[in-house]
Amino acid sequence: MTWMVKLLRQMISMQSQYGAALGATCLLHYLTTSLSIRFFFHDLTVRKHEVMPLGMDYYYLYAIGKDPSHPEIRGSVRKILEKYKTKADKANCALALEAISEHARSVYEYFGFKTYLVFQFGVGEVNSKGEPDPQGKGFTAYLMLYHKDADTIFHA
Repeated sequence: MTWMVKLLRQMISMQSQYGAALGATCLLHYLTTSLSIRFFFHDLTVRKHEVMPLGMDYYYLYAIGKDPSHPEIRGSVRKILEKYKTKADKANCALALEAISEHARSVYEYFGFKTYLVFQFGVGEVNSKGEPDPQGKGFTAYLMLYHKDADTIFHA
């Protein structure tokens, strides 16, 4: 079983066992214990610090998603992003997240996020849809950042 499949199973298990918020926190701990994931997070952290001014605080938005079995529930991503954008603007800090699809990327761009790193994830483990495939090319993901004054203070 690949680490991606293990990761997805672990995420589903933790979210059903602990609820989405605590499940995401537990998942982050699970992720950071894996050596390959540590390198993944290290590379993203390095890029964040290249872009943002030295010492700038930021909120890391992790595991934003929607339950596909309830398509009638709308606006949850908007509520999350608007709440954290307001908090970040008041505190003069940034928001950071990763988009794992073109659709997610376009949603985040609508809310003012910009892409600062494009990377492949899951090469040799999953295909472009995230399905297990030992010859898979992985999928494209995007490190995205937001700050109310990004155009003047971020270093592209």
